[in-house]
Order: sequence, then C-alpha cells, then structure tokens
Amino acid sequence: IYTPPPQPHLIPYIDDLYTHFNAYGQVINAEVLFHRGTQNPRGFGFVTFFHEHEAESVCRVDLHMINGKYVCV
Repeated sequence: IYTPPPQPHLIPYIDDLYTHFNAYGQVINAEVLFHRGTQNPRGFGFVTFFHEHEAESVCRVDLHMINGKYVCV
C-alpha cells in the first residue's frame, strides 16, 4: 500500500504526536488520519514505538493532553 508523504499543512499534527510521545520512548512512526475530501483530521492516529515496553508505558496513562486536547490511548 502506498502512503503519500503528508501535506505541509498536516505536519503540525504529526509533530505534536512525536513531541508528546517521545517522552515515553523512541517513536519510529506517527500518523494522523485525515478525511480525503476535506483534509480535516478524522480524530485518531497511530504511534509506533521502537520497544514494546515504551508503548506499554503510554498505555498506563488513560488520557494524554496533546496541544490542548485530551487524547485517549
């Protein structure tokens, strides 16, 4: 499956994920899903960590505050 590179106006959302979750460990990928027609965020995304225990530490926290918004993991 081909995933095109993010559009420049979408990068701040991805940067917010990297910035927040890097505090828990090495983030190797962060992705925010957008509506194809409007290019608005769909309200969810994915973060991939290098080590499983890093992802587990993120899951121990129910809500994360990212850029002024609560994020449920």
